[in-house]
Amino acid sequence: MTRRGNGVHAWAAAWLLAMVLAAGLALPAGAQELTIWTFWSEEWLRPALDAFEAAHPGVKVIHEQLTWENGLDKITVAIAARNGPDVMELGSTWMPQFMGAGALAPIDVGELAEDLTGLDAVTRSGQTYGLPWFGTANVVYYNKELFRRAGIEAVPTTWDELLEASRRIDALGPDIYGYSIKIGGRFTTWQKFYPFVWSNGGRTLNDDWTRAEVTEPPFVEALAFYQELAQSSLVGTQEEVRQAFYLGKVGMIFDGTLNLEQDAPGLEYGMFLLPAPAGKESVVFSGADYLVVWSGSKHQELAGELAKALVRGNLISNRLPSLISFSRSDQAELLQTFPESAIFIEAMANATHPPMHPAWEEIATAVTEAVEGLLLGQFRSPEEALAYAEAMIEPLL
Repeated sequence: MTRRGNGVHAWAAAWLLAMVLAAGLALPAGAQELTIWTFWSEEWLRPALDAFEAAHPGVKVIHEQLTWENGLDKITVAIAARNGPDVMELGSTWMPQFMGAGALAPIDVGELAEDLTGLDAVTRSGQTYGLPWFGTANVVYYNKELFRRAGIEAVPTTWDELLEASRRIDALGPDIYGYSIKIGGRFTTWQKFYPFVWSNGGRTLNDDWTRAEVTEPPFVEALAFYQELAQSSLVGTQEEVRQAFYLGKVGMIFDGTLNLEQDAPGLEYGMFLLPAPAGKESVVFSGADYLVVWSGSKHQELAGELAKALVRGNLISNRLPSLISFSRSDQAELLQTFPESAIFIEAMANATHPPMHPAWEEIATAVTEAVEGLLLGQFRSPEEALAYAEAMIEPLL
């Protein structure tokens, strides 16, 4: 993706406006400009933006597409310079730092409260600071041919069955792996590991965020299982394990947005929900993107109306069906057009997210180092690895 503007362009626009005013010219009376920054093509959003402008005469919406590589940095710098957009898109793991810094204005959710899920995570003292736009929940993709060769007749539904299936596929040959465990990267390790913790009833912090709970039995048991599963898995970066799955070398991969028709044509695959311990429910990570209003906006109320106008209509889901709208009505419509989205909607129904703690990035880094350290032999046991994580987390609370 490319970006339409940058800091230099913003400076140039400000300079040009000053020159226009100095020359005695003026903007049309009553005209208002709203700026919005998202990570998506304006082509995808323009129909909704045009409809908003038509419903609000005299308002012009200026959209800028950010890049995934430096979008967060651009937003952070702009807000620090008091030059932020009126509306912007933030990932769920970014929300705590912006909420904690007072950078977001509350939004009057109004009638959307009955239709949108995911509002609780960004509601504080009765004020809502972001509208959940879309999210995704990972599912397990599996290679049907490798399942047949290993004599596996049904997809796993429990941890024991998952481990057994992984071992049977791994036994097919030296270059075949049962499962795949992703490590490396800023988010990959903890996002793929935490569903095992949550499905086992574990959590990172206590209710009032004063104490870490990463050394409690549910968390330790999840990491111990992960270590055992790794013995029959391909452990590598996201790109490495995806390529291996595309080539038919991996039986199962826990992922979200795979385009297998393009990247692995001819691969016979299926999907199932990540298994949980016997008697428990599968709880996966719901990566969500929010539309928020900058607290420095001069048009906060109107900006909130723009955010509300965009969160419904499947603007993203119609292009990428695995990115599910948080609108219940949108989900129903999406199923009519893309029936294959049903499993992602099912996964999202019981999905969760990390605590919205301002220091979450540092907390996640501690857990990542514990998980990777154990899998790579730097720690002798799950208990030792998580004691290390706890020692890093406690000073942050």
